[in-house]
Amino acid sequence: MINNIISIIILIIYLFTISPIIDHLFPPLDKNKEVHVLIGESILHIIVILLALYITNAYFLKKLNKFINVEGKLFELSKPVVVSFIIVGLQSHLLSKLKYLTHKHPFRILQFH
Repeated sequence: MINNIISIIILIIYLFTISPIIDHLFPPLDKNKEVHVLIGESILHIIVILLALYITNAYFLKKLNKFINVEGKLFELSKPVVVSFIIVGLQSHLLSKLKYLTHKHPFRILQFH
């Protein structure tokens, strides 16, 4: 049980370290840019996040598991929740672009409720 908690804490620290780095690789929202440029930046940002998650799962978590010897389901069940909240929540540039693009969507004109 202690190994699971230690692993989760190490994962949280690791994610809090790499998430801002990924976010600052991309420029903040510039409303003067064309919509297709913002969509391209957003797609590229998501691809970089996916690559970081792949590397995290393929290398970092395997090494962590070997080093700490995590057993049980607590770590496996909490890992997706922790990763999704931290990785996505700390991507302020991506979130602002997605919110902006959502409000620029042509279906917004129809005002569906």
